[in-house]
Amino acid sequence: MYKFLIVALIFLSCKHEKANRIFVAKPQKISISTQINYDSCKRKIDTIKNEWKDEWKALSLIEKSNIFTDAITKTIVPAWIGTQWEFNGTSEIPNKGSIACGYFVTTVLRDSGLPIARIKLAQCASEEMIKTLVSKQNISRFSNSNFKVFISFLKTNHNGLYVIGLD
Repeated sequence: MYKFLIVALIFLSCKHEKANRIFVAKPQKISISTQINYDSCKRKIDTIKNEWKDEWKALSLIEKSNIFTDAITKTIVPAWIGTQWEFNGTSEIPNKGSIACGYFVTTVLRDSGLPIARIKLAQCASEEMIKTLVSKQNISRFSNSNFKVFISFLKTNHNGLYVIGLD
């Protein structure tokens, strides 16, 4: 068994003025569910949001987090594996066309049910994206730090989904 599991949405920001910084969003715990295909997953998320509003409101934050994290880790991100990366890529369909790092992150988050400004967030610096998506108390910064310190941080925190921005 793994001591820790990290599913990271990573992208590079070439325009960020503060060099050598890593921004990490604190995760929630994950649960295990069966894998379904990408389109079915998106439809199920839409159904939950639009048709099962009362049931969704009744779920705890942990239950909502588990649904969100499972959708990303079990279906959405795996569907993108093999999609061509290109600096100006904007694909919205896995394995069709190409996708840039910021667009990958925002497309994954949008398709997992977050109401976000996909294009605007995809084009901003990683720090700005994370500050838009994550509450201040759940952001950790590592400036001019070595990789061992970063890995140690991950090992002492929860398993789950991290949004990591590198510059």
